[in-house]
Amino acid sequence: MKVRSLPKLLLLLAVALMAVGATNAKDAKKAPEYPNAKREQPQNDLRSEREQRMLQAGFNALNSKDDAKATGDLNKVLKDSSSKYAKAMALRGLAQIQMNAGNTKAAIPLLQQALDLNSLSNDDYFDTMLTIAQIQAQDEQWQPALATLQKWMTEGGKRSGAAYALEGNIYYRLNQYQNAIGAMKQALALKPDAPDSWNQLLMASYFGLKDYSQAAKLEEAAVAKNPDDKAAVKNLVSVYIQAKEPDKALKVMADAKGTRALHQQR
Repeated sequence: MKVRSLPKLLLLLAVALMAVGATNAKDAKKAPEYPNAKREQPQNDLRSEREQRMLQAGFNALNSKDDAKATGDLNKVLKDSSSKYAKAMALRGLAQIQMNAGNTKAAIPLLQQALDLNSLSNDDYFDTMLTIAQIQAQDEQWQPALATLQKWMTEGGKRSGAAYALEGNIYYRLNQYQNAIGAMKQALALKPDAPDSWNQLLMASYFGLKDYSQAAKLEEAAVAKNPDDKAAVKNLVSVYIQAKEPDKALKVMADAKGTRALHQQR
């Protein structure tokens, strides 16, 4: 059975234009994204105004899409700054430049170095860790991606539908279908308006377990929601055939007569 392609993972790294240096009053009031994190957040050691300007110049260039200038400025921070925080942020910026160029594998060691400095805020630290897991998954490094993601879940203490969906995707690729089902159920519970691809992955996991009854229920719902969805119709027919229920498969095809789904399959 051919499963519809899942959307590409969105690689997010918080490197937008920012004010670096001492935390201002507005930032201090911002609710933390990881309030249940087990990691003790370190103090920001960036005190030098000159180093703040150096770092800001790098990010200004990055946000202006001047990657050459950004690379030079951020490498200068790595060379000259005495601040671990500034170095970690510079490494994140350099990683973003690599991702912008499509060199995702080259971004991983830069992001890992940023984590190893143990100087980022919890929000930046755990967002960076999640980005590493996403890149590893995109590069089909399934076991490392799973280890990184589960470390993010344990240490970050955050429940996220998107993270569980990523975990389900990884388990599915590892042919661990029961684990994939558990993860996708968590994902869907946390995000009722989830994209159709999440239900598709859950259905595919049931199919992988040869639990055709549950797979059929999900695909029946997809066809009922959108009768013109040619992939859903085709998948439902495939499920019924695997379940040795040819009469149901024939009925689905008969019901599809005259619809765009049937015409699109031809």
